[in-house]
Amino acid sequence: MSWRRDFWLVFAGSGLATVATRASVAAYPLLALLLTGSPVLAGWVRFASMAPALVFTLPFGVLVDRYDRRRLLVISQLGRAAAIGAFAVTIAMGGPWLPVLCVTVVVEGALTVLHQRALDPAIAEIVPKEHVTWAVSRNEGAQAAATLLGQPAGGFLLGLGNAFPFMAGLVAQVAAAVTILSTRGTRAMAMHGRREAHALPDGSAAESSAAESSAAQNRAAESSAAESSAAESGAAGTGRGVRGVARDMAEGARWIWRDAFLRLAVTVFTSTNVLWQMLGILLIVLARSEGASPAAIGLILGATGVGGVVGTMVAPRVLQHVGPVTVLRLACWLWLGAIAIVAFAVGPLMLAVGWGCVGLVAGILDVATMTYMISSTPQELMGRVTSVPAMLAFGLSPLGALAGGYLLELWGPRPVLLVAAVAMAAIAVLATLTRVPAHPSGA
Repeated sequence: MSWRRDFWLVFAGSGLATVATRASVAAYPLLALLLTGSPVLAGWVRFASMAPALVFTLPFGVLVDRYDRRRLLVISQLGRAAAIGAFAVTIAMGGPWLPVLCVTVVVEGALTVLHQRALDPAIAEIVPKEHVTWAVSRNEGAQAAATLLGQPAGGFLLGLGNAFPFMAGLVAQVAAAVTILSTRGTRAMAMHGRREAHALPDGSAAESSAAESSAAQNRAAESSAAESSAAESGAAGTGRGVRGVARDMAEGARWIWRDAFLRLAVTVFTSTNVLWQMLGILLIVLARSEGASPAAIGLILGATGVGGVVGTMVAPRVLQHVGPVTVLRLACWLWLGAIAIVAFAVGPLMLAVGWGCVGLVAGILDVATMTYMISSTPQELMGRVTSVPAMLAFGLSPLGALAGGYLLELWGPRPVLLVAAVAMAAIAVLATLTRVPAHPSGA
């Protein structure tokens, strides 16, 4: 089956690109600190690597719905290769590295957002709907594993030489682009035909796509809204002005708002992501109070990534028996249990177990939510719809770290743990009591 070949090529290429990006993002602030001794500059470099996600997530969601997603993936990889390569040459030749670093960090950050926004919709077009859960679980696991590998790789390569992480990143991004280019023409390459269908005067193609999605979801009460949503999207997608882009971005938010499950899932993800950022700071303080070394603290923080990989691996089996709404509700209560493990932990090992449980549950929930989103969202809306939760989760997460730092300074770790537990309990009660209509997916 050709779609499997294309999926594994996209899987490999995107995973390799993510490893390279995580390595360089970890190396940038470390290099700034080594060359200047300024933690302030290192902090600003880290911020600059995150800032493009705040600016470009929603607009790039529109871009992904307008153009060939495979080409956008390749552009993101070759663009990052060019930026990283220029910085590697500058470092190796002893040139003016700081201005080049500033440009490189922003360019790589923006193109990473483009890669992230194009990846899931591209996979959705390659993989038949009956295999979506299988594909999503493997892709989510690969991205989590790539993050785990990339961050320590950046520090290791920097120890070999200042230019090494970026030279390796250049090679990896080019190899990733070549891998993606090796895919054969599948539904993922049919973007232009769909846009031409949108341009038909009667809008019948867009309405037909919405009708198919509505039939698959079997939601009679929402079918007319879904059909209208996709039709409006087709009309807006042909506009190229600022107003057309704004309409397209708003359409993704409207689609999520009309879907009870997605609305609840985005609320849970956004609020818990703030909570996890706060708990990340708290874990460092607790681990230090237990006498953990910096290396041990790194292992504790990495436990959530290990749990995430395991969660994505077991998610398909879980979803064979439990629907996405049930998974969402159970996840909230299991997260409350994980916070309790952290609260009563004795020693660094128990802290790692509690934090790993957070990642395990998150991995399962990520697969459940993304599978539902891909299966229920029309292809012409996929980029915009997936960009909304990404924007909300990323945009608010720095507030969690900021709040955690201030609260720890004011109250200490134990009262902050109590606040976290109360907040998580409130989220769990909200998820349990919120009415979500049953869907054919098993919810």
